[in-house]
Amino acid sequence: MKEVKRFISTGFWNDDKILNDFSPEDKYFMLYLLSNPYTTQLGVYHLPLKKASLELGYNLETVKTLLDRFESKYKIIRFNPETSEVAIKNYLIHSIVRGGKPVADCLEKDLKGVKDISLVGYVINHLSSSNNKYINDTVIDFIKKHKELVINNNSYIHNDNDNERYVDDTYHESSKNAENQQEETIPISEVRKVIQYLNQILGTKYTDKNKSTCEKIRARFAEGHTLEDFMTVIDKKYEQWGRDPKMSKFLRPETLFCASHFESYLNEIGAKPQSLAEKWGLM
Repeated sequence: MKEVKRFISTGFWNDDKILNDFSPEDKYFMLYLLSNPYTTQLGVYHLPLKKASLELGYNLETVKTLLDRFESKYKIIRFNPETSEVAIKNYLIHSIVRGGKPVADCLEKDLKGVKDISLVGYVINHLSSSNNKYINDTVIDFIKKHKELVINNNSYIHNDNDNERYVDDTYHESSKNAENQQEETIPISEVRKVIQYLNQILGTKYTDKNKSTCEKIRARFAEGHTLEDFMTVIDKKYEQWGRDPKMSKFLRPETLFCASHFESYLNEIGAKPQSLAEKWGLM
């Protein structure tokens, strides 16, 4: 792989979100996302998770958890597990210092290599509404040229034969129509049962007032999962992580119920643990 140089501003260390919200682990992971060998000038690129785990020194599970945290909690990336592509929302603001035709050509070349074009639309949509005065003119021209990419809410994926196909953007769970349909078909009482069980096991105080939590639970129900599936995932991960200080912090809705993790947690090899609610006389 050809070695390239990526620009990271010293302002990274003075950013309010990084100073106030990021843990040391988060800062390390953010720097990796900005400078790993798979990055492109566009800031939307294929990230091989197994290689990333080796380069970071983390296991695969931790890398997936970090990606979900940066998407669900910090809302600064978007990740498509089907294509294993990541989009960094503000990358084009900070990565391009000098513009011009060579940079414009590079952006166009990178765009052709993206499979899930909706990820580029995600970046363009954010930059189009940004008032950041430091956006390079070349980036502005690129946004104007490709602003139609933000119109379609579906993933737009190129296959290996350069034919095109559309797939539902179920991972991002951001379509307003899908949200409304889920609210109609998945009553809040079912969502509350999951939240109540989670609180019973963890001793937490999650509520159904959190829109993100409710969306994730409804989305898993909409995929055909049952209350027992939620209980199984909660039980399994509590048994595995509950006594590990490094992992117990991931016992939370955004990790347990996210699209990229839930089914793998549910189907992990091993005996199903006795329901903790039954074990402790909670049900």
